[in-house]
Amino acid sequence: MPSASPQTTDPYQGQRQPVLIRRARGRAEMLKFRHWHELAGNTGARAAARHLAALNDAGLLSAALNGGPLPAEHSALGRGGVAALAAARTMALVAVADGRIIGGLIAAPPIPLALQVAEQGPHAVVHVALNTIMIRAIAVVSQHRGYGVGRALLREAVATARRARVPIIFGQFDAATVGLDEFYRRCGMIVTKPGAALAFSDYLAAPVRHVPAAGHALFYLPLGTADRVRESSRPTR
Repeated sequence: MPSASPQTTDPYQGQRQPVLIRRARGRAEMLKFRHWHELAGNTGARAAARHLAALNDAGLLSAALNGGPLPAEHSALGRGGVAALAAARTMALVAVADGRIIGGLIAAPPIPLALQVAEQGPHAVVHVALNTIMIRAIAVVSQHRGYGVGRALLREAVATARRARVPIIFGQFDAATVGLDEFYRRCGMIVTKPGAALAFSDYLAAPVRHVPAAGHALFYLPLGTADRVRESSRPTR
């Protein structure tokens, strides 16, 4: 089962109103991610939110984001292979102010990236899934933008990835959206030129690369050297 949700508090810039960043909990909050996907401009928002709710109902969501030994990863692999492993390492975060959820972030191992090494065998796929996290959506309701809420969500995502010993976290954004490149730079991310691919050979023992969608740019942050090896992700029997 997932551990207790981490909670951090960030003050608004220039105000005293606190914003609580925590893991989403309960089916209603998971289904709310349809809204966060839509605000982020993602397609398939309804299906993505329903899938997130199903993972939560199954007890898989975020079950392996605590770092340390790998029993949760082993359990997830035994229950459903790499897809279940990705679910166990998926984070769903929300920002709460005055008792209302005002923003959300969803991040997970990028399965298409992992499948680039499928011909090398399942352990190579698991290695990539264990060592990458992709930000799928980050969004804040309009009236609460500009106060550091998005930055606080991203900061907690980075901290969670560090605790899970993931060596790199990344995402992509529409380069035509004014201000997004500066937002990610202010958050400490490295931002690529629109259309430029990101090679992961410096962070993973695998020759994988991510090419952004047309008109999109990538942001990423190296978090350290990967400690995990392929054999460590072999499920126990």
